[in-house]
Amino acid sequence: MTINLPFSTPGVVMGDPIYVPREARAVELELYRKRVEAALNDVTAKAYALAGADMTRANPPSIAKSPF
Repeated sequence: MTINLPFSTPGVVMGDPIYVPREARAVELELYRKRVEAALNDVTAKAYALAGADMTRANPPSIAKSPF
């Protein structure tokens, strides 16, 4: 999650809708889950590019580095 600075210019990026059939079984659901994940990663990258931001700076530190 990112928090925009006050007075920053907002932007919106949307991808094509992904429809999951009601009768989809576990194997099909996994394929759709991967498709949704890839689509979310794609629009997130496009949003960061639109804003001229560096995605690597917005990601939280690795859990492995957490003392908890």
